[in-house]
Amino acid sequence: MSESMGERIRLLRVNKGWKQRELGDPLGVSPQVISNWERGYSFPNYQDTAKLAGILDTTTDFLLRGENSKLSDENDEKNLYDLAVLLQPEIDIYLNGQLLSKDEKNAFTFLAEAIQARRINYQITMKSSQ
Repeated sequence: MSESMGERIRLLRVNKGWKQRELGDPLGVSPQVISNWERGYSFPNYQDTAKLAGILDTTTDFLLRGENSKLSDENDEKNLYDLAVLLQPEIDIYLNGQLLSKDEKNAFTFLAEAIQARRINYQITMKSSQ
């Protein structure tokens, strides 16, 4: 895919019918920052990229590389890292757009570990609560 990360952010934002302010507000950034990301003048940091993925209902893999996430032997280490990120208390987990409670998050992370151990594909959307 030849699109840049900024072009993918813009495409997803426009597909939702949002203005740059509507995307920036939940991230705590100005429309100018969103504009700079979309034009490739600057890039979101890791935490903002994870937040963007959640807000835009996509994956960080799609934002960063234009690819969908797939489990394979070559990216197991990355997937284990992604799962470790989920276990952090400051990360909220959304399932079908609904925020999971603390108990639901604990049950979900247990299930995600079991799924990952069996190499079954799944997609998780994350948003930081900070």
